[in-house]
Amino acid sequence: MLRLNSFVKSIIFIVFIFLPLLGFAQKVAFDNAKVKYTQLPLYPLPEEIKTYEVRLVIELPDETEKPDQLNNQYLKIQGYKKIKDGGDLIIDLVFGKFRLLGKELKTDEVYNINAGENMTGYFYKIHYEYPVTLTVITGNGKEMLRQDVKPDKDPLNFGIWDFY
Repeated sequence: MLRLNSFVKSIIFIVFIFLPLLGFAQKVAFDNAKVKYTQLPLYPLPEEIKTYEVRLVIELPDETEKPDQLNNQYLKIQGYKKIKDGGDLIIDLVFGKFRLLGKELKTDEVYNINAGENMTGYFYKIHYEYPVTLTVITGNGKEMLRQDVKPDKDPLNFGIWDFY
């Protein structure tokens, strides 16, 4: 028979006492937290500017909605008052002519849930151009910013996009 001295017995006893404690941990909850963030401006405006006006130039087909509706709904600067004429800041947005550059037929394997198998899907990849120029002018006529909005991977930016 195997004989253990009292010191080794004490060590084994202590290990068996603390071993279950290593298996306990805090509960982890994977709750989502909504965060709303407003990005700081890339080009801060002088403090004396309190109001702004928007001048919109857009080439539209006759059947399209009026540009005034776009102007009133979507072109807003948070923290400033929008007025029709005589603003401390004038924002000129010039939308160029929409041009279709081309299209190409694409195929892709897609899983059809109803059939339970992969199937070949067909779609068109459309290339188009929609140039936009942004100009910001102070009320006294000094140009603060002139920028052609360049194409980007982000589909919310204007320019040359690939649309599926």
